[in-house]
Amino acid sequence: MKLSVFKSQQSNLALLFKHLTAIVGLLCLVGCSAYKTNSELSFLKRYPSQEPDIHIGKVDVGNEELDYLGWIDAKVSKPHMLATAPTEAQVNLVLAELAKPLQADAVTFVTYKRGLAGQTIEARGQAVRFKNPVTQRKYSKTSGQAQIVSSPRNSSTMMPYTKPATAVIQPSYQPPREPKLATPIVSAAATSPIMPGTLKFLDDDALALIISNAIYVIEQSKALNRKDLQLSAQTIKALAEQAKTVE
Repeated sequence: MKLSVFKSQQSNLALLFKHLTAIVGLLCLVGCSAYKTNSELSFLKRYPSQEPDIHIGKVDVGNEELDYLGWIDAKVSKPHMLATAPTEAQVNLVLAELAKPLQADAVTFVTYKRGLAGQTIEARGQAVRFKNPVTQRKYSKTSGQAQIVSSPRNSSTMMPYTKPATAVIQPSYQPPREPKLATPIVSAAATSPIMPGTLKFLDDDALALIISNAIYVIEQSKALNRKDLQLSAQTIKALAEQAKTVE
């Protein structure tokens, strides 16, 4: 009697051990399985801590500002029946991964579709590239991040990096140059002086020409600061005017 009871208890313990082993194995399977995708990515968590490298979703620009690179289809599946349903955060990462070879700036016009009982989630979007560099910077994941360098005074203080201003070179002072004067039309070495007796034999046209030339020489000698020429021209002008009035 006692032997049969012992064997019965031993059989129950073995059965309980088998059930316990199965439960432990199932828990390990649930804990170690990863969500599957149609890319090189896989997820151990339902909500990944990272974000897509490029913008996923709507963009506030017109169609004429976009270069269309093609449709992308992404898919994430549950690792097993007991796992929770995959999320849009996971499938967005897959969209970004598939858009990288196309060198896309964003994936827009995104739509989502869930499978039966939440076994899968699928997403489709159009990979695009922005024509306007301003729009590229606006939606870039790396724009707006200031570069930082350690301050020379305190290594624990981080300061935003700014581009050093270009040095302004002040021109050296140069005194104003004296205006270059034209070559004098009158030579300092004058010919034999014109005497009043010579001028009286000239007619009125010749005297008028002499007076006109004398006036021109006077003006030029003033510009050249040649007082000797100015006086000589004034003398000739006065003699010519005097000869012109003599009958």
